[in-house]
Amino acid sequence: HFPLPRDFAVPGPSPVPFVRQEVYDGGPFLTYLTRLDDLNSLAAETYLEYPSVGLLPPLPISEIESLIQTWIFFGLLTEILGDLFVPSQYVTTVSLADVAEGHEEILNTHQLVPTIRIWKDQVHKSAHTEDEKNRQYEHIASCLQLASTALSAVKVDVRPDFNHLVRSSIASVAELLSLATNQAYAIGDNDKENRCPGGIWKLFYDDPRYMKQLLDHGCCPCDVHRIRNHWIFLQTYHFLLWMDGGVPMTKHQECKDEEWRAHQIILGRYRTKHQRDGCQCTDFQVDVEEVIRILSRDRLPLLRITPGSHPDEICIDVDEATPDKNYVAISHVWADGLGNPYSNSLPQCQLQYLYESTELYFKTQVAEQSDQRVFVWIDTLLCPVEPLEAKLLALKQIKTPYVNALHVLVLDSTLQRVDVMGLSPQEVCMRIFTTGWMRRLWTLQEGALPSKLSFKFKDFRVNLDAMATKAKEEIWSKDIDKDFSRSGLVGEISIIYGRLRNFFHAAEGLPAPNLMSVDDALEFRSVSVATDEPILIAGLLNLDLELKSNDSVQSRMQRL
Repeated sequence: HFPLPRDFAVPGPSPVPFVRQEVYDGGPFLTYLTRLDDLNSLAAETYLEYPSVGLLPPLPISEIESLIQTWIFFGLLTEILGDLFVPSQYVTTVSLADVAEGHEEILNTHQLVPTIRIWKDQVHKSAHTEDEKNRQYEHIASCLQLASTALSAVKVDVRPDFNHLVRSSIASVAELLSLATNQAYAIGDNDKENRCPGGIWKLFYDDPRYMKQLLDHGCCPCDVHRIRNHWIFLQTYHFLLWMDGGVPMTKHQECKDEEWRAHQIILGRYRTKHQRDGCQCTDFQVDVEEVIRILSRDRLPLLRITPGSHPDEICIDVDEATPDKNYVAISHVWADGLGNPYSNSLPQCQLQYLYESTELYFKTQVAEQSDQRVFVWIDTLLCPVEPLEAKLLALKQIKTPYVNALHVLVLDSTLQRVDVMGLSPQEVCMRIFTTGWMRRLWTLQEGALPSKLSFKFKDFRVNLDAMATKAKEEIWSKDIDKDFSRSGLVGEISIIYGRLRNFFHAAEGLPAPNLMSVDDALEFRSVSVATDEPILIAGLLNLDLELKSNDSVQSRMQRL
């Protein structure tokens, strides 16, 4: 019942063993323990009176696992779904080569989402009064609260011997029921009446085995920390467990829980890359004097690229931006190889790549342009490396190229290995939001400023605003038909999207950005040059920060 990425990692999610030894008796969920003859009645009564202590009867671990699965999985579904829940539909016999008997019974929740949809529809169409519906909602909330307390008694730090698949499967079902219940009874996530919060169930997925799996799939330790402590829903957690992270673990050796260092640049060791290993094409040096001349007039320099019959014949000129010149601004992570801290130059193969990456915009969106020229802005060539005074001129107007661009195009190496065809809108967004591009400080401003922000995948370019809207509309377009099976995932997509785009393109009625929103957006991002950080914060807050040639990070931050 969990959403999964298109090409999830093999062998896929592990099957959940069916460990129930007793059939659920069909009685009230809240008093189930008091009806078990072989349990100590005093213990059961104490548990019900003081559920927060997490008291469970002193039984062998196999019996505890059976009790929890019988009561919290089968009992909770029976209590909420009633006759719609058919227990036999949720148990499947599968053949497993490593099982001596040749078969094993496992849980199967393929029917769960469609069954809950029917239940939601019944609640929506019922003739019950508001008071009756409120009582129903309060009862379900009490059942979910007790389920949470019971699972707390078998958390990994309390009972490490408890089967983690049994525990996490129950938590995932409880999260689904929480989200569906709030939708069925028209309770919003942020409503004060919300007694079925979906975000509490992730606590029961906090297991070292899942942490290792994230790391094995290419997740940075910083991302694992963020997932554990800042992302809310199990739907998101599970989705990321099975999505290829894209960055080999060898690049994360220096990363820490709260600091992504995989793309940190050590200037003296940086090497600009060619498009292909073994390419020996020559570097193109931009006309830096012309760039400085344009900057000194407080104007924006552009690159005018005209292709030749061969990559070596590509023609690059520096031009001054004017209102009639549409251009594409490039946003990139220097660790991908498109930077150069030593001179304003790039290999000719990279210039050909820039032309090929941007020409589509001019063919499809600038109809009046009849020739093959494209205009591009990229920091590597148009922000002078030296002298320092010229570099400060470029930094002074660093927002301008992104604000005025026809498009800002993000070039990220991990995305350019992914075919976007066939991906759900939710997966497209999650792949963007888990890139190294999302971990750099400069790219926060570069993603926040432009009116149109696109990302280059292997086969297509994706407009983030359109894709995020599509991801949300698929789930939230109709109130009663909201897709609760992905609503947690989409809720987190909406939050991350807002932290990037709401600085300058927020929907009407949302508050203006402030220090708190900047602080939220900066978290887990890093910058190679510390003195750049005050510039970026000032830009996000629309402040005009004076730049001086002898600045330290302390003096810049003090002025900010």
